[in-house]
Amino acid sequence: MERPDQRFEPPAPAFTDLSERAAPHLPLRGPRLEELAALQAHPRFAAAHRIAATGIIELWQRNRVLNALVNDRTRWHISQFAVYLHMLSRPNDPHSGLTVSRMTALCSEQDFCSPGRAKAMLMLMRTFGYLAPAPSEADRRLRRLVPTERLMSLQAERNRRIFSAAAMVLPAYEEAFAAQSHPDFTGLFVCRYCEYFLAGFRFLDLVPEMRLFPERNAGVVILCAMLLSGESDDVYLPMLPLRLSPSAVARRFGVSRAHVRRLLQDAADQGLVERVDGERVRLLPRLRKGANDFMAVQFLLVAHCAQAAYAALRRESAVARSTDGE
Repeated sequence: MERPDQRFEPPAPAFTDLSERAAPHLPLRGPRLEELAALQAHPRFAAAHRIAATGIIELWQRNRVLNALVNDRTRWHISQFAVYLHMLSRPNDPHSGLTVSRMTALCSEQDFCSPGRAKAMLMLMRTFGYLAPAPSEADRRLRRLVPTERLMSLQAERNRRIFSAAAMVLPAYEEAFAAQSHPDFTGLFVCRYCEYFLAGFRFLDLVPEMRLFPERNAGVVILCAMLLSGESDDVYLPMLPLRLSPSAVARRFGVSRAHVRRLLQDAADQGLVERVDGERVRLLPRLRKGANDFMAVQFLLVAHCAQAAYAALRRESAVARSTDGE
């Protein structure tokens, strides 16, 4: 498969040179307010939101060891960029592919975690079978790593779950979402996703009120648990007080009770929740709006990345057909 045409040459300040082939199609400022409002007004948006939140929890619980050791934002970026750097590899080129030094350089440049944290995360990913040494390197000095089938399957499963939710409110992208069955789709999708980040797009800049949760270990799944904890006679997202036991949440997600209590207290301090009593909280309007915006932006972002990956597959297929016809 043809690789994306980006190139990293240390110590160049940028990891990508966005070409016509790879350029994002979602404006870097993100979707307009009216686009978010229109998506959230879709009659199936609440159901899609619920399905996506449920999927986030289910995936997290299947990978809880890694997830409990680093905050959600760091884990997400490193797992995505591990695939991205591998996709840019060229045989015997010491300035391509996934290595510890390239990942730490990217982390420093993009400022999403410290080099030490990146090294530790890569080591853990090797320990738990998400990364492996590259086989049969002609130059042993390269010491490249490659994503294993376990990591690529995890990426594909993430896509499958978020696509199934997003397709409920973005039917125009169903054909692109269906392309995930192609063996090359997952790598291309991750590249498109990372290119947005490298070009300056910052998801959390659009929903700053939600920044608290990705910055904490298990923060996003604790948020999803709150969103899914409403009473049977309540709406989604819940408006009535809901029961949320810090002890039960801590056991469920493998963190300490103190960690859960601090997260809830910080959310209360930021005007996101109201502590009703020891085990009940009320989601305040700022959190409900932020959670809806968070999911709407995510749906639009994955839709555009899926469309770009699908377009790349179609171009490569057309080139292959024309070559076969010569």
